Amino acid sequence: MIFLEIATISVCRVKCGVFYMISNNDVVLVDENDNPIGTLEKVAAHLGDGKLHRAISVWIVRNTKSEARNSKQILNSNDSKHKQNLEILITKRSEKKMLWPGYWSNSVCSHPKEGESYVEAGERRLLEEVGIKCKPEFLYKFTYREKFEDVGSEHETTGVQVGKYDGEVNTHPDEMADYRWVGWEELMEWVGKEREIFTPWSLRMMENLELEKVLR
Repeated sequence: MIFLEIATISVCRVKCGVFYMISNNDVVLVDENDNPIGTLEKVAAHLGDGKLHRAISVWIVRNTKSEARNSKQILNSNDSKHKQNLEILITKRSEKKMLWPGYWSNSVCSHPKEGESYVEAGERRLLEEVGIKCKPEFLYKFTYREKFEDVGSEHETTGVQVGKYDGEVNTHPDEMADYRWVGWEELMEWVGKEREIFTPWSLRMMENLELEKVLR
């Protein structure tokens, strides 16, 4: 049996000889209109078909050639030459993750705390997961449900955000196993060849034209 510890322990689950131990963070439950209706322990919210709750997905970009710009400038930029120089931070989920362990995804995926906005959660988790100090810009939100084998499901209303950062990346080992900086065209080629190694929510976002307009 492999013992995997993430943080403060409250709930554990055995799957294929792996003993998962997950932190006792609560997630914010919402209705179909994204109105908060309570909280639930994180693991419980992801078991079975999942309980609808809030989540965040942040995409971090850096500009490799032109002058530094902040998140808002990148989001609003129509400069095609500037966009060609963008690289996107793609991260590989830790093998300790309960759902989709070892899969590649967007820069940071997490959950807001009760009373915390999507952007506040994005700023907090960027620092905690990848060591990035950045205030991302909110782009849009979407709701989805995806099941992972017989372990559990993601059922989330996700606030999608984009941030700009040109410094060093320091991933938390309990969150990320690896990371890469890639351009949009390179990412699309990678996904075309190995779609099965990416998280389903990241694939949904990559197909969104609003996000593509920013990252491409």
